[in-house]
Amino acid sequence: MVVNTLRLAVIVTLCTGSIHVASFAGDCGCCSPAVTTAPCDSCGIGVSTCDSCSVSCGAGCSSACGHGCSACGCNSCGSTPIANLLKSGNCGGCSSTCDSCCLQCCEQWQVVAGAWFANRTDPDPLTLATHQNTGQELLNAQDLDYGTQVATRIFLVRDHSNCQGLEVGYFGFDSMNGSTPAGGEISPSAAGPGLTFPSTAPHTIFAFDYGTSLHNAELNWRRRCNECVTWIAGFRWIELGDYIGLRQTSPVSNSIYQVDTDNHMYGFQLGANAELINCQGRFHIDGRFRAGVFYNNADQQTNAPILAGLSPTPFVTGVQAADNNTAFAGEIGLQAVYEINCRLSVTGGYQLLWLDGVALAPDQIPVTSMLAPGSAALDTGGTVLFHGATVGLVATF
Repeated sequence: MVVNTLRLAVIVTLCTGSIHVASFAGDCGCCSPAVTTAPCDSCGIGVSTCDSCSVSCGAGCSSACGHGCSACGCNSCGSTPIANLLKSGNCGGCSSTCDSCCLQCCEQWQVVAGAWFANRTDPDPLTLATHQNTGQELLNAQDLDYGTQVATRIFLVRDHSNCQGLEVGYFGFDSMNGSTPAGGEISPSAAGPGLTFPSTAPHTIFAFDYGTSLHNAELNWRRRCNECVTWIAGFRWIELGDYIGLRQTSPVSNSIYQVDTDNHMYGFQLGANAELINCQGRFHIDGRFRAGVFYNNADQQTNAPILAGLSPTPFVTGVQAADNNTAFAGEIGLQAVYEINCRLSVTGGYQLLWLDGVALAPDQIPVTSMLAPGSAALDTGGTVLFHGATVGLVATF
């Protein structure tokens, strides 16, 4: 006896063959996961005439029990686990070749919102401060502590029944910064662009201020290859800013110099979203992989306001440089997903973003000179890795 108002279908997760039971009222609604299948003997009216629930939500075992398929799995990629589970009725053996003719995807929207607790790697080695009398190194660029900055992450995903879709997303933060002193009991001298700034009095203290900003936006086309992997290709924009400055804090307060760099990166990327460990119940582990080559429009500006008051002056107070180069960006993310219900999931994981071929502020100090007439080049050989834990919510409707 078929109850039309409530249908019960066995939903089979294709990656590992684990079985879920989901109930549908009225028309079949697609619950997570987005790609499902219904075995022949689970259809509401039998093997030969399946009801609309299994037809709209599954790739079935025959042309009457699915989406235009003549055999179980229809050579869909990763269909072997299904063959092992569905051995009754008309179900036959499944090939392991990748042919998505029986892959049935669900129309759905997803909103992914969360936070990324980002850290960054240290700059390249560079002596910033030394003992004025002995030359002993007091501070290196690798001693700078940028701390942790919370980045906002939000993505909107639209999937269609033809297993294709679009996603648009953003993550970023404005200021990951810090300040490190040098001097005090000993007299320091500080490295600068083309010249050295000595202590002006006993117990001089210099402070190096530094900061980084990162903004990322992307628009990707999605193509679901099989039950575990979705390929992506799209456009990505990355804006990376970096800063370092020197000031004197004791016995007087002065702003000495600042170096700012900007990287405007535009390019195309390829990648994949993959379910790496399939759900046992409501839990699974997913991966996010991206790589792209970018056009980088980069520049640097160096200013030394303390030199403006010197007269007659053999110095300049500001120089700048700009250049275009090829840069690379790669991203890897892992996240554990727990499905609270069909519509809402919580996630937690770890994300890494690697940028190569970028202009970083400390790297510009050795290639810049404030000695008249002044000169500046642009070093775009920098590499930086951002990494940190992620948390978020996923809403599906």
